[in-house]
Amino acid sequence: MAVSREQAVICDKLHEMFAQLEGLIGLLDREVDSEEQAIAFRHAIASVCGSITLDVLAPLYRQYPALKPDTWPEDL
Repeated sequence: MAVSREQAVICDKLHEMFAQLEGLIGLLDREVDSEEQAIAFRHAIASVCGSITLDVLAPLYRQYPALKPDTWPEDL
């Protein structure tokens, strides 16, 4: 199935958002007051990243394989 420009833009934005969330982990580790708080933030960010991966990107890549990056695991 052909990929539209809009679908490619959405995929790019999701990748950008994912990268920003990953970068946020290091920032939060330096800025939070306690290890408990850092763990809670990491857990929340991991949950969001997991949802993006499993609920959005995986189905999108199954429907439009041309959008799938070379680094994407085959089993997702």
